[in-house]
Amino acid sequence: MPRVLRSGTIRSVMRRGWIIGLASLALASLAVGCSGSDGGAFSAGLDMQFDAAPSRVDFLPTSLGTTAERKVQVRHVGDEGTLTLTGVVLDTPSGDLVLEGPNEVSIGPGEAAEWTIQFTPTGFSPIAATLRMDHNINGRPPIAIPVTTPSQLGQLSIEPSTVDFGPVVSGTSQVEAVWMRNIGVETLEVQGFFLKSGSSNDFEMLLTGESAGPLAPGSSRKLELSYTPTGHGADAGWLQVLATGLSPEVVVSLNGNQVGPGIQVAPWSVLFGAVPVGDVQIRSLSVSNIGNLDLVIDAIVPSEEAAEGLSVLWGTEEDGPWVLAPGEKEWIDVVFAPQTAEQVVSGDLGFIEFYSNDLLAQPLSVPVSGQPGAPVLEVSPGDVVDFGYIAQGVTGKRVVKLINHGELPLTVDSLEVLEPASSEMGVAWDPAFSPTFDVPSPEVLEPGEVREVTLTFLNDGAAQGTLYGALKIVSNDSEHPEWLLDLVGHRAGEPTCQPLFNPIYTAFGGVPHQTSKSTDAILVNKGSGECTFHDAWIDHCTKDGVLDVCLEEQASPHFKFDGLLPVGQVIGPGDYVTLPLRFEAPTFVGGPESGVDTYQARLTASVADPYQAQFVETPSSQPGWTPGPNLFGDSGIPHLNIYPDTIDFGYVALGCQSPTIMVSLLSSGPVPVTVTQILETNCTDEFDLSELPETPLEIPVGQGVGFSPAFTPASTGERLCEVKVMSTDPDLPAQMVEVRAEGVQDVLVVDYFEGKSVQEVDVLFVVDDSGSMMEEQTNLSANFESFINVALAWNADYRIGVTTTDMDNIKGSLQGIPPVVTPDDDVQTFIGNVLVGTTGSGTEQGMLAAQEAVYGSFKPYIRQDAQLVVIFVSDEEDQSPGMEINYLDAFVDAKNGQLDKFLAFSIVGDPGGCNSAAGNADAGMRYIKVSELSGGAWASICNESFAEALTEFGEGTFGPKTSFPLGGFPKSNTVTVLVNGVPCEEGWYLGGEGKTVIFEESSECLPMDGDDVSIQYELDCIEPAAPQEP
Repeated sequence: MPRVLRSGTIRSVMRRGWIIGLASLALASLAVGCSGSDGGAFSAGLDMQFDAAPSRVDFLPTSLGTTAERKVQVRHVGDEGTLTLTGVVLDTPSGDLVLEGPNEVSIGPGEAAEWTIQFTPTGFSPIAATLRMDHNINGRPPIAIPVTTPSQLGQLSIEPSTVDFGPVVSGTSQVEAVWMRNIGVETLEVQGFFLKSGSSNDFEMLLTGESAGPLAPGSSRKLELSYTPTGHGADAGWLQVLATGLSPEVVVSLNGNQVGPGIQVAPWSVLFGAVPVGDVQIRSLSVSNIGNLDLVIDAIVPSEEAAEGLSVLWGTEEDGPWVLAPGEKEWIDVVFAPQTAEQVVSGDLGFIEFYSNDLLAQPLSVPVSGQPGAPVLEVSPGDVVDFGYIAQGVTGKRVVKLINHGELPLTVDSLEVLEPASSEMGVAWDPAFSPTFDVPSPEVLEPGEVREVTLTFLNDGAAQGTLYGALKIVSNDSEHPEWLLDLVGHRAGEPTCQPLFNPIYTAFGGVPHQTSKSTDAILVNKGSGECTFHDAWIDHCTKDGVLDVCLEEQASPHFKFDGLLPVGQVIGPGDYVTLPLRFEAPTFVGGPESGVDTYQARLTASVADPYQAQFVETPSSQPGWTPGPNLFGDSGIPHLNIYPDTIDFGYVALGCQSPTIMVSLLSSGPVPVTVTQILETNCTDEFDLSELPETPLEIPVGQGVGFSPAFTPASTGERLCEVKVMSTDPDLPAQMVEVRAEGVQDVLVVDYFEGKSVQEVDVLFVVDDSGSMMEEQTNLSANFESFINVALAWNADYRIGVTTTDMDNIKGSLQGIPPVVTPDDDVQTFIGNVLVGTTGSGTEQGMLAAQEAVYGSFKPYIRQDAQLVVIFVSDEEDQSPGMEINYLDAFVDAKNGQLDKFLAFSIVGDPGGCNSAAGNADAGMRYIKVSELSGGAWASICNESFAEALTEFGEGTFGPKTSFPLGGFPKSNTVTVLVNGVPCEEGWYLGGEGKTVIFEESSECLPMDGDDVSIQYELDCIEPAAPQEP
């Protein structure tokens, strides 16, 4: 019940001017005359007034779980009548605010009624409510008293929100500062600083050890930014600051503009290849001014270290400096006329240097490569041939390779061992190579050709000592017309036979199931005499606990010989024979989710020792010791990931080349994958696919190769090109990379869009399936409709899959039938999928499981332009082996590096852990960190219901469309955005490799359903390389 307060004083009511006062007296007299003796009966008189205090209620910060109270009084301050208050209600969106008091009350002059508002916070967000009540005074509106509660967190604010460096001279720097302020009521943590995707590299954050860290309420901290223009024209960027509290991400726009000339040379390098001595070849370069002031070129000359014969044709000294106005272009010629066959290291002829008034290029150096056309002899080994120890009467052999690394044919005239070693050292006769004949004759090696020559050492001398010699190779290599190769041989007495595998172990590496891999084992004779190969066999080896056990005379089912053995072949001292081996990888009965299966065996070779008249085995058994396995092979399933598998260059203007876009081929399985063939279909010469890797190509586990297509249109119109990648991936043996582009005449483009709330969203739930999660899974399934109702409200196009944290068994595979739920499926289907059971591993690895799914089982369902969302649900901390930031990078990489295309949410244990009726939960800080860094949110798994959390997650997942992919790559400083015809100058940025306009969710011009969006820009134009002469 309200308290009715009586007062002995009379409060006067100020009238609005003397006219109102006279009218009040007249009405009062009329009221007395008409109502009899009861002065309160005429309750609508102007002398019945009220006063509500306070006029607004603002609560101070209040700790969670405690209650604060505020009183509100309404007093009758008139001098007659009865004030009746009805319909008293607290209009609030939250149950944290409660009103105590009657719904209606009547009070006389001098009396007051009182209500109590109680605030018991359960969350951190601010609340706005209104205390409303009606009354019986005509002409005055109902009573409405605002009620507010503050944020219970800190809140980061950065001023100014836009930093404009203005014009800055090329090659100089300018520093500006922003101030970070905590406008909340609790201390926040400044966690990190980033320059968002699409920002110019000319901006730099001048961070110190005090930039990040705690920021108390009301305090501020300075952050300095530097702008050093290295390009030309305007630059844009976006500083992103991450913090705890109500504003987890604050973005500051950065603008700057370079002032000065800008020199650009195309192509950026000159390639001559091999130029015959005495010939002259010319390459052309274009020189352009891409700056905004006149470019003055004083000199164009070869660098001091440039090769002889390199020169430049660009005018005469009498012509004076070249002056190029902004946008103007000229051509020069680079000439290479070699006069000698002197070779250039690595084909580097030097640089062409451009001296101009462009401060960013002092000078601009263009590399020039090529070679005088000449034969080049390379000998391997090139310094010395060591025969090792050779017993008396025994001949040792070594092989030398002659290689023509030049561009013209190499003529080898003769090979000769010089005195005094020629009586014991020599060149073995080769009927197919005439320089080895007793009477040698010339032989020609074409460029790149290799010939092997066998050298011999017959120890006809003592039982010890060393013999030195030299081999003279005569050829038409002008640099080494007589190549001298040192020879050395060591004498030994009694000959020995010492067979040994080198290397000791033969490892096949990873091999896909049901395939095979071949290699050779090398059997070397380390003795000073001869051995004769006799036999070899492969025993099966198994594991007995931690011990390796090899079974005598039980042939290995997986390792076999892959050809004939060299039975009867004599192995001289230091010589070797090869044993062809094959590893046949079986099919693992555990199915495709099995990891790597390891197999092993023991290879034994037997040779005849003519000096001991016995057979010698290697590896050999010793008393009390049996050799273990020396052959190893792994079996698994290879996987090839290709990203992106669709490239759209969009509009490309005639005379321009598109930017390049990297296509990555990644080996993501447990064993290497082999790209067997790459085929082009319908690819015209306008598509530059020169970087396609040669096949077959084995890609080791965790590594990748790539190629970067580009497009230069020869005419207008759309072009389509398909690149087919064949591999040993059994699930995806043939994958297509689709490349599209469209040649256009105009450089100025306008793209039109319509704002939509419908979003394509691919959602992966990662649910803990350990023994403690039954109640939480039930909670999740019971409240899933709260999540999906938001998607239905926005009419979102979603795909939802479920995996678990179990990396021992499930390993990221999707659960349920169908494995992915879409709007065409009944909600109950997901409810069934999310009940994954409680028999999973107690080592919860949610991050790793999510990564496995995103790059594996869930990958076929991920759409290129869709938002990717991962939601973790676990009562334990993540135990994945990698760092949180590495997993975040992996998820963002799955969206081609677009941070705005990925979000993470978590229902996990609170920081410090929590308790509920379902049990205890450990802190899920790793999940919370990834969620916050991605721009998502987290909720406590100890909440009685997940409905509120899933609703919040749904709103963050299925909001309005924010990304608008452009038809072509724009120049960053030419983009104009209009929403419903009104320019939108801020609240958006270029992302998606610079080809997508992305609105910030807080943008005042964020397009909604039906809004017209037009984006005008100039196409970015990369000048194609000038045609190279053959």
